[in-house]
Amino acid sequence: MLAAAPSGDFQMISIVMAKLRVEECLSLDINRLNRQGMLRPGTSSTVRWYRGKEEVGSIRVRALSNVVIELSYLFGRRELVHYKVGLTWTPCHFSGQRPWFICPGCGKRVGKLYAPGKYFLCRHCYDLAYQSQRESRGDRLLRRAWRLRGKLGLKPWEPIVEKPPRMHWKTFLRLREEILWLELEALKEIHREIDRLAKRVERLFGT
Repeated sequence: MLAAAPSGDFQMISIVMAKLRVEECLSLDINRLNRQGMLRPGTSSTVRWYRGKEEVGSIRVRALSNVVIELSYLFGRRELVHYKVGLTWTPCHFSGQRPWFICPGCGKRVGKLYAPGKYFLCRHCYDLAYQSQRESRGDRLLRRAWRLRGKLGLKPWEPIVEKPPRMHWKTFLRLREEILWLELEALKEIHREIDRLAKRVERLFGT
């Protein structure tokens, strides 16, 4: 495993970033780098990320050999970060080989690295999950309520006042009651989540 930073840095980053989702992070995909020829030894390339038309990040990738690349980028617009990441290759089912990153944080073989913090590590090091895995009970309740609101032609939190044309009153009253119950339970759950988060922060930082 190639050293990229002190292990304590990785542990602290993992604690602080534990609630982030994969979809919210800059990422490097080993297969994309390979398809674009960025893993050929001696190659130096730039990967850029955009949000709409705005560039939100870039990184320099140098292929030092077929088993080592070097990453260079600015962190926080001021600090230049550069370190090496190991690669490994495994045979494909039919022909050729597939590349993998060796995570600088844990040494696992992975296809993607993520950077919600200072370093590009695997999602396990940062305790990242996909959006569907991070969905709380409050999220699920709100999603159900808003889906029912759609049947009434309403936006989230818009007052439920008028019955849609051609809808039976019995159906309207049932939907309204269910929506109000779901939203009330969701708010209760959100308050509980905030309390749990506040207690967690207090335990971590003693505030």
